[in-house]
Amino acid sequence: MQDQASKLRRTATATAKRLRTIAITSGKGGVGKTSVAVNLGLLMAGDGHRVALLDGDMGLANVDVLLGLTPKFTLRHVVEGQKDLSEIMLQGPNGLYVIPGSRGVEAMAQLSSAEQAQLLNRLGQLEGMFDILLIDTAAGISPNVLSLILAADEAIVVTVPEPTSITDAYAVIKILSRHRADHRTGILMNMVEGVSQAEEVFKELQRVIRHFLNVEVGFVGHVLRDECVGRAVCEQKPFSICFPYARASRSLQELARSLAEPSQYAPQSEAFWGRMVHWSSVL
Repeated sequence: MQDQASKLRRTATATAKRLRTIAITSGKGGVGKTSVAVNLGLLMAGDGHRVALLDGDMGLANVDVLLGLTPKFTLRHVVEGQKDLSEIMLQGPNGLYVIPGSRGVEAMAQLSSAEQAQLLNRLGQLEGMFDILLIDTAAGISPNVLSLILAADEAIVVTVPEPTSITDAYAVIKILSRHRADHRTGILMNMVEGVSQAEEVFKELQRVIRHFLNVEVGFVGHVLRDECVGRAVCEQKPFSICFPYARASRSLQELARSLAEPSQYAPQSEAFWGRMVHWSSVL
């Protein structure tokens, strides 16, 4: 893995483009957030982009499970100073790099300021190595989760067409807007029966957000409900790899291509890691 990371760093020396960071989050669990993050990363990497996926769930990480990977070392070892970032990164299908989080380690979900600083210092090595960093956050609105989302260039809130999920998505956007009214947030409707259902539910959510929060959110896209997704999860394989022509894979491919296009937003002057330090101290 160190040799692979060294090659990435050498390739990056001629690249001045700032790392683009996209947080993928949700108000509640069970909406397919991690599955979306994993398969989105695979599809973008498969199209030739240099993509890394950070498992930002510091206590209940499961990106590696969906990919069928078995990490020997995780972010816990980086925080404790036992390993360098290059020593824990895994390479998955399509050339997607994965930065595994810790599973079942309570302390990782409640990092101290010193530990956060240590982690951010190491993660800063990714600047220049990749084009895009996808961050699969934990569900909910804990300070650690919010600092990841607020520091990212863009955020995608994954929800499903169910009242509880929609309510929780609204709660996430409400809290984000309280801290940053200009935050670049989009909604992804997952597990929908069709385009019309996705657009209908989004428009109602958008109406409520405009009325009560006076902020704008975009419609990122939708992923169709597909039994192939559940089958792939049980096999610990990404559905976009197992079933590339399935309904869910085709709809997510459209999103991957649109996200990979140059962002309409001007890059922020400060690197993601510096913004993380700021928000970690504020929240």
